[in-house]
Amino acid sequence: MMVHNQEWIMINHLIKIQSDIMNQISETAHIKQKQYYDRLNELKAYVIEDLKSFIEKQKQSIFKSIDAKYDVDRYQQLFIKPIYELVNDYKAGIRKVIFAADSKQKVKSICSESMPKVLEKFGQDCSNAFSNASLELNKRLKQLIEEVFKDFEESFEKTYSLKRITNHNIDLKQIVVEADIS
Repeated sequence: MMVHNQEWIMINHLIKIQSDIMNQISETAHIKQKQYYDRLNELKAYVIEDLKSFIEKQKQSIFKSIDAKYDVDRYQQLFIKPIYELVNDYKAGIRKVIFAADSKQKVKSICSESMPKVLEKFGQDCSNAFSNASLELNKRLKQLIEEVFKDFEESFEKTYSLKRITNHNIDLKQIVVEADIS
C-alpha cells in the first residue's frame, strides 16, 4: 500500500510539474504571439502606399534643386578662363617673336616655318586645358548630384523610415554603389 501511495504522490507531483511546464509554455507562447502581432501591426502601419507617387514628387524637387545649385557661368568659366589665358599667352608670344624679326624674310620664315609648330602646340595645350576642365566639371557635377541625392535620401528617410522597419539604418548610397559594381 505504501508503494502504491508513493506512486500516487509521484504521479501527482509529475502531473503538477507537467502542468507548470505547460503553463510556462503557454504563457511564453502568448507573449511571443503578442510580440508578433505588435510587430505585424507596426509593419502594417509602415506600408509604403505609393512609392511611385513619392518618387514623381521628388523628381520635381530634385530638378529644382539641381537648377538652383547648377551655376552655368561658374561651370563655363572652367573652360573659358584657361583657354582665354592660353590665347593671350600665345598671342603675346607670337607678337613678341614677329616684332623681334628685323627683316621681311625673317617674318616670312616665322610665319611659314615656326608658326605651324606653334599652332600645333597651341592646339595640344588647348586640348589639355579642355580635358582638365572636363575632369573638374565632372568632379563638381558629381558633388552636386551627391548633394541633391543626399537631400532626396533625407526626404525618403523622413517619409519611409527604414530604421523603423529594420531597427538599424540602411545606407542607400552603399546599395546603389554595390548595385553599380555588380
